[in-house]
Order: sequence, then C-alpha cells, then structure tokens
Amino acid sequence: MKSDLTKVYRGNPIQAEMIKQMLEENGISCMLRNKMMGSIAPWLVSYGGENPVSVEVLIEDEEKAKELIEGFLNEG
Repeated sequence: MKSDLTKVYRGNPIQAEMIKQMLEENGISCMLRNKMMGSIAPWLVSYGGENPVSVEVLIEDEEKAKELIEGFLNEG
C-alpha cells in the first residue's frame, strides 16, 4: 500500500532540516526531497537555486504540519 505525500514547506537545506526535526518531535513523519542536490547544486533542483529542499508529509498530516510550521516560523 502506497501512501501519498504532500509538500508542506520549501527552503534551504538548513531550514528544511530544522522543520523536519520539529515535525518529527511533534509526532509527524516526514521526509526531505532533494536534500543532497539542494546542498551540492541547488540550481539543478529549483529555478535559480532558491528553496531547493522540500519537506513532505502524509496527506492526512498536512493541516497539522502546516499549523506547526507557521507557528515555528513566526516564533523568531
């Protein structure tokens, strides 16, 4: 059985890793897409090399993940 993933965040490799860690600490499984290439050659995975790494979660976790990300980003 294949689960569908959805993108909830795009950013640089460091930001994406921080978001991933925060989501996992809150019980949401997620994965990073383009982590390696986003670090080595970001222009190959996104136009102009901007925000090359995406964080993806299961569709059923999308709403909760977006709320957590918004709160996390607004803390700073």
